[in-house]
Amino acid sequence: MPDSGFCAHCGTPLSLGICPRCRERDSSRLIHRDILLLAAISAIAVAVFLLTRAMAAKERQLNQHLAATWFAEGERQLGLGDTRKAIEAFRKATSSDYENRDYILALAQALATAGRTDEARYALVRLRDAAPENAEVNLDLARLAARRAEVADASRYYHNALYGLWTGSEVDRQQRQVRMELIRFLLDHQQRSAALSELLVLESDLPDEADLQTQIAQLFLNADDPNHALRHFRHALRADKHDGAALSGAGEASFRLGDYAQARRYLESAAEAGEKDGTQQSLVLTEMILNTDPLSPHLTREERGRRLRIGFDQALATLEACLSRSGGPVAAPDLEALHSTAIATRPQLKPHAIGRDSEALESGIDLVTRMEEGVASRCGEPEGLDRALLLIGRKYKEVLP
Repeated sequence: MPDSGFCAHCGTPLSLGICPRCRERDSSRLIHRDILLLAAISAIAVAVFLLTRAMAAKERQLNQHLAATWFAEGERQLGLGDTRKAIEAFRKATSSDYENRDYILALAQALATAGRTDEARYALVRLRDAAPENAEVNLDLARLAARRAEVADASRYYHNALYGLWTGSEVDRQQRQVRMELIRFLLDHQQRSAALSELLVLESDLPDEADLQTQIAQLFLNADDPNHALRHFRHALRADKHDGAALSGAGEASFRLGDYAQARRYLESAAEAGEKDGTQQSLVLTEMILNTDPLSPHLTREERGRRLRIGFDQALATLEACLSRSGGPVAAPDLEALHSTAIATRPQLKPHAIGRDSEALESGIDLVTRMEEGVASRCGEPEGLDRALLLIGRKYKEVLP
């Protein structure tokens, strides 16, 4: 049924009793009101957000300032030698600015200095998880592992440090020092082969600095590689032929190589240069070897025989003393067997006859060596003339039939 009547407000014909125009106008008003309300809410939200962000920034700035103050206090306490207070200050710095890696690293280093290795390691591992290639963090972890004698972990972290990301203008020098630190650690833990491998890497790119050459030479010597050691000691001596440490080291390397004449020359020069640490003792032993060796060049036959007889009598006397301390023939049958052989051989060792009989000379040296080695195994490494005789025997052991 069609609508009848008109809207009392606008005169528009009604539809189902409702004015379409008025309804549309009312809807527009509601939408407009909602838009205004939404705009107001958005403006308030933006204002609150900006205020919150400003307040957060201000708080973060205050926290960073506070953290920097505590960090400076921690460094001051470290300078005063008070590690405990330094740790407290660094903790407060990291609490105020927990994202600052420098503060965490300083805390870890202070903890390590105080011997609190577990706490230090935890802090460093957190740092390494965030930056696995950070050279300084890996180096600190290596040192912690080294302090705990954890050879595998220390070596791994040292290598991570060596091949990590370094900063500064002296990266080559820093990496060289770290590798030398690793080498010393390996030598301290009897990892000689690994230490030698690192030394060979190190020497491949070594600056021509006398002091550094001497340090590397000494590391080679400590690794029981006298050939490489002597080469680097000589390199250092080319820069300063009066370098006492290099002369003494070259003498020690030559001594270990069995070149006692060369060792004496280097050691004499080291003594003249004022080098005293062990130089005089090594020189005395070297002189003893050179003056006792029956196979030294340019000796008369009689002198060879005389030297062998002196060495034989010394070795026999030392053997008898060791046999007595060991409890006699029953307790030390190996020494007793050597003693019986020596007693039976002694009448044949006449200086004037030995020198003309090379076979008797070589047999005599072999017997002296076996006596000294027997004493060394039972009564400890010999000293003085006995040590000289033992070294002479070991020198010829590989060449004599």
